Amino acid sequence: MKIGGQMTIDSERIRRLLGTPEGPALDFKRDQYSFAGAAEREKSELLKDILAFANTSRAETAYILIGVEERPTGPSEVVGVQSHLEDSDLHQFVNSKTNKPVEFSYERHQYDSKQIGVLSVPIQPRPVYVTRPFGIVQANAVYLRDGSATRIASPTEVADMGADAGTKAAVPELVVNWCEPSTRTYLGPDYVHTTTELSPPARSWRILEFLYKDDRVVTANEYRRAHERNLQRPIGLAITNNGKTVATTVQITISVPEYEGVTISPNPSRNSKGLAGSEELPIDVIDRQGRYELVVNVDRIRPGETVWAGNGFRLGVSKNDTLTFRAHLIGDNLPKQVDLELPLRVERTKREIRIEEFPKARAGGPMLI
Repeated sequence: MKIGGQMTIDSERIRRLLGTPEGPALDFKRDQYSFAGAAEREKSELLKDILAFANTSRAETAYILIGVEERPTGPSEVVGVQSHLEDSDLHQFVNSKTNKPVEFSYERHQYDSKQIGVLSVPIQPRPVYVTRPFGIVQANAVYLRDGSATRIASPTEVADMGADAGTKAAVPELVVNWCEPSTRTYLGPDYVHTTTELSPPARSWRILEFLYKDDRVVTANEYRRAHERNLQRPIGLAITNNGKTVATTVQITISVPEYEGVTISPNPSRNSKGLAGSEELPIDVIDRQGRYELVVNVDRIRPGETVWAGNGFRLGVSKNDTLTFRAHLIGDNLPKQVDLELPLRVERTKREIRIEEFPKARAGGPMLI
């Protein structure tokens, strides 16, 4: 399952996994699984591994990295694969044999100029098992991970899974709000994001320098900078975990409305480490052929904690309206993508430029181009 059509893992996450030993939520496979045209026994190896991860109790998404050779010391080595599996074929194969649908995804990634496959298995209701024997997989047997090995669960372990199915698993509850970048304060529902068009006090854009009162001069470049600065104003994001468990490896992607006159640009960053707590989280502004997305990544958000993408981004508009931004949140221990709407009232004003905005304006006279 690709959550919302998006990749569930990125290169930075892969890099961290390569330095992690195999366990209940991670496995490395040097060679690609045998699948298309393979014998039943060979295909059942893949089936058993997916079932085992789906049935294992853990606090985060499990991954199988294919095309990676585990090393006894140091990071595992990316050796790459020559072919890939098809996600849709895998779903049809697995879910035609199980007692209920299994959530997982197969993704293709390039890492260090090599192709690798990534099987992602999110936390989900248990137990899952095949209803008929297939290859090495026994009917009605519940497979799970035991450290870095796979085994059949005991009746007690299966009973515990059934008990879990009757209760709601603890998951993070994330909310996203607009914030004022410089002060880390929430912007409530009455906030209006206002941008301003500045007009010269005299003559026109053809004047290289224009004379203001008291014989002080503002250059055209100074005016342009002030004009552009006011056409876009900064705004930030605050991400809060209202749940009772830590949110890990969270990515927030915000789709900017495709609206005439909306302009977006990065805000100069005071801190780009991207860590929670006292550090500022950067907002990446991505231009997808005229469609803009804002992306924020954070390693963890503790229960009750708010992290601030306080450097923010710059937003400009051409007229008064209410814009609806759409946020999509994915994370290692979010069972599915969280979709949120972020409305924002916007306003465009116009006024004449003021000399007080240029404290360093020098004395002189007008100069025509």
